[in-house]
Amino acid sequence: MNTNIVLAQTSDFIVIKGIETSDNSNDPRISFNVLFSDNVRPMSILKQLGSIQGDTSSSGEVTTHVNVANHKEIAELSIDKSPFNVENPDAHSLTMAIKNGQVTYYNSMFNDDGTYYVMGYNPNQAGNDFYAYGPLKVTVIGGRIKDKNLDFTHAPIFHAVAKD
Repeated sequence: MNTNIVLAQTSDFIVIKGIETSDNSNDPRISFNVLFSDNVRPMSILKQLGSIQGDTSSSGEVTTHVNVANHKEIAELSIDKSPFNVENPDAHSLTMAIKNGQVTYYNSMFNDDGTYYVMGYNPNQAGNDFYAYGPLKVTVIGGRIKDKNLDFTHAPIFHAVAKD
């Protein structure tokens, strides 16, 4: 069962508290929604929130350029705190698709600052022989990859015979 309660309302916005209860659970799910009469005010709030959190973009999206050099088959990147996990793209590492020579990601995908490892690969590579490039060592600060350009020009080739 869903219940909506108007908490505040002006000519510019309305705040609604949503309560969802289920027969299977005693704990209700509570949500708060704010609806604005135009898009100027919410974008202003998002920009202010972003500047408070160190994010200069309103959406939290970050773009980093990728130079695949001669390794044209690189289509995706995997990134992980562990060099062992990043060398296995089937592991639970974060992945990012390369489009037009860059990757775009949300800065919220990184939980911790520090050193991460990035591997370039093609997830659709045919056959049992799997080739990847890297890992590159990068630093993440405030949810952003510090390097503006990930360069695979001199990245070592990683070869795994068995690909699942």
